[in-house]
Amino acid sequence: MNLVELLKEEIAKLGLTNPLLIAQYVYKRTGELFQYDPLWLFASKEELSVLRKKDIDVYNIESFNLTCFSWSKIYHQLLTALNIPSDIKYIYRKENGNIPTHAYVEVYIDNKAYLADLTASYQDMFRIKYGMDTYYNLQLSKKPYSDTYTYDNDSDTVYQRNEEIDKKLMELADKAHKADREMDDLEEYTYLIYQYVSEFFNTIKVDTGYVVGVKYIQYLLKRFLGEAYLMQNIYFYDKERGIYVAVHQLLVDGAMHYFAYRLKDGDMYEFKEISKDEVDYYFMFYPYKLSHDLNVSYLSSFNNVDKKVYNQ
Repeated sequence: MNLVELLKEEIAKLGLTNPLLIAQYVYKRTGELFQYDPLWLFASKEELSVLRKKDIDVYNIESFNLTCFSWSKIYHQLLTALNIPSDIKYIYRKENGNIPTHAYVEVYIDNKAYLADLTASYQDMFRIKYGMDTYYNLQLSKKPYSDTYTYDNDSDTVYQRNEEIDKKLMELADKAHKADREMDDLEEYTYLIYQYVSEFFNTIKVDTGYVVGVKYIQYLLKRFLGEAYLMQNIYFYDKERGIYVAVHQLLVDGAMHYFAYRLKDGDMYEFKEISKDEVDYYFMFYPYKLSHDLNVSYLSSFNNVDKKVYNQ
């Protein structure tokens, strides 16, 4: 795909001439078109190095999976093609030496530097796909070479919320609030919220890919369960086939229940309750990586299948 040609056509049809609005529109469109590469979560050090250095050609996009590094290159190249100055910025941590851990873009318009960071905590990636306001779409600005960013509201004219999703989300909130008033048992309430979230997620049918969908489900669970949303969960993957599955486990009245986020019919992802037999299958035939909020001692409680941890 020639992404430059596509966006120039769209910008012309919209009649956008303000560089800030153009930069914000391009940011939004990259959030709609691309998905976060799940390989980044499970890659070896060598694979991570390849992903960091991956060459990008916005005149010939061959893959719609990206990381913070590839998105920064895409966005910077697109802005350059649109005559909007920008720079790619890298973040380093002492423990990683000279290897960057994150990349974002600074955009320079009217003697201001604006922060653009689509992949930060995956927030804007799922917020754009689900028609929500964003955090890092040039909404923060500063004078060039200064250290302090200040909030800027200019992007309000770019976004239109997804009214259909908003309506369904309000219905979900009403059901959760009613259940919260009527139920005293936290385990049963948690299980009910999982059922509500799975129904909601499977109804709205947004193509998010693996990583963004996982993060949006976490967002919904945290919204209605607070920190209790940090249930025991594990991520299964088959890198060669590009198959990724996230499984949540919760205990209700002494019985284990499992909810899986996985690809359905090779097309869209779904979030639904699954059987223990299906979980056992994942344990036996998929290597896996623990969620960062868990520890190894948790493995013995997940099920009775023999397991080997693949931490990379």
